[in-house]
Amino acid sequence: MTWSATGTIDSANIVFGPAGGSLDMTAPVDLNEPGYRTLLLGMKEQSEYSFQVVANSGGGTCTSDTLSLTTGAIPNNVPAPTMNPSNAAAVAPGFIVTISYTTNSPYAFIFDGDGEVVWYSPAPRDASGVRIDWHSKYLWMVTGNPMQGGQGAIRRVSMDGTEVTETVPGTNNAHHDLAPLPDGSVAAILHGSGGGACSKIVQISPDLSITDIVGDVSSLYQPAGDCHPNSILYHEADNSFTVSDRNPNMYVKFSRDGQIQWQLGGNNPKGPHIQASWNVNHGHHLLPDGHFIFFNNNGPNPGGGNASPVVEFELDTMAMTATEVFRYSPASGESSFSLGDVQRLPNGNTLITYSNTGVLHEVNSMGQVVQTISAGTPLGYAMHRESLYGPPPK
Repeated sequence: MTWSATGTIDSANIVFGPAGGSLDMTAPVDLNEPGYRTLLLGMKEQSEYSFQVVANSGGGTCTSDTLSLTTGAIPNNVPAPTMNPSNAAAVAPGFIVTISYTTNSPYAFIFDGDGEVVWYSPAPRDASGVRIDWHSKYLWMVTGNPMQGGQGAIRRVSMDGTEVTETVPGTNNAHHDLAPLPDGSVAAILHGSGGGACSKIVQISPDLSITDIVGDVSSLYQPAGDCHPNSILYHEADNSFTVSDRNPNMYVKFSRDGQIQWQLGGNNPKGPHIQASWNVNHGHHLLPDGHFIFFNNNGPNPGGGNASPVVEFELDTMAMTATEVFRYSPASGESSFSLGDVQRLPNGNTLITYSNTGVLHEVNSMGQVVQTISAGTPLGYAMHRESLYGPPPK
């Protein structure tokens, strides 16, 4: 919506919510946008909502009349998640941003705590990475693991759906994952271009220009077999990245200028090394307190065979040690041979994405399942957000 006001506005929000209820959702207003243009995100389909502008000026507050709108319908082929809470009071409130990992009618979609889709967009086939940018202007998607040679794509869609870049130029070798950056750009992983080159890490700016961050990830760690970096996160606190590679079974942390800070797991390190061992890894979450959680695709199952546990280490980067402090192995033996994701939530729960089966578990600090979510389709990575506005939570 757009709106206007007489006089100078210091700050403003739009509060909104289902008609007849409280206006407990908030959309921050960017005063630099023409007409104070603001998106209202997180509304359910075919529902009436009320909204009101709240503007602050010179120490006073002005409010508009309360107005209303009715949302439209969502196509039938967009995934419809099923929520199965076993302890509803313990479930973290918010939204989940994910993408259907399929060749037939794939979608990036966002659903709320009731399992209702509140945003969607067609996605590239076999897409796995999906991220809202730092300022909630765009959603970015990337293909999973196309072979080197031009089958990949990064797609950018504005959150209001009016701008769609089907394939960002120069991203036909892009794969797996993306990491939003504070300036509105994203970091991405691209296969190397011939000659045995490994993958590289690049920055795609808001104007869609591409520059290298790391020209070849083999400068950061020793690949094992095929070069296979598969997840990336940006850490604003020290302007650094962490990247996963499944084949050497390791993660590496490096600064924005490519300096190695540490390697967790794997062998033949090229910088400080924290020894640990497991078999195959994908999504991860490095917490502010130094704890490191990751999705272990091929781990031991107490009931026999293999499962996909989530493992949490307490890292000591002075002594270069990793101490296991949490492990969740689903009693059902749930697993994901590829992809898979994990995230520590604000209330202390952990969200686990079993990508291949399209199932998510939310577990508490004791490893007890408080909710199971079934998407009805294989998924890529997934991210929980308390709000659809502002920086990513990991």
